[in-house]
Amino acid sequence: ISGTISTGIGNMRELFGIFAGPSLLSGTIPSEVGLLKQLNNFYVNDCMMIGTIPTEMGTLPLLKDLIVHGNQLTGPIPSELGQLPNLVALVLYENELTGTVPTEMVELQDKLRFFEFHFNFITGSLDPILCQDFSMFASLEMIMTDCTGSTLDGTLVSPTA
Repeated sequence: ISGTISTGIGNMRELFGIFAGPSLLSGTIPSEVGLLKQLNNFYVNDCMMIGTIPTEMGTLPLLKDLIVHGNQLTGPIPSELGQLPNLVALVLYENELTGTVPTEMVELQDKLRFFEFHFNFITGSLDPILCQDFSMFASLEMIMTDCTGSTLDGTLVSPTA
């Protein structure tokens, strides 16, 4: 696949999945993706995407997987993603994201199984609630694996047995 994601994608109201990676897809993720209220899966990984993750993605009530690793996305992790009631996987590694991990991610602690953000430029502290029980994460790459480029600080709590 090559080309861009058109703003016209917002007209595809019954679309439940976007699977476009790895590919030569480029350009930005249009904010119109936030109109796709039936969207369950957004896989645009290992492409050539630039720009920010649209805050409108935080309005997708059925979104389970947001997989955008291996691009050139910039800017902060949108705090609005913490409002996604069904999000299971948030995979953001190998981009150029900056800022802190939003405190709103605490809202996802009971359902989020994969939260990967290594190889970005994330700074600051992780909310202690996110660090209390690593057993809830199927992927410990959230914290434990190679945060190259990131300067996280604070105390990590040991996983419970």
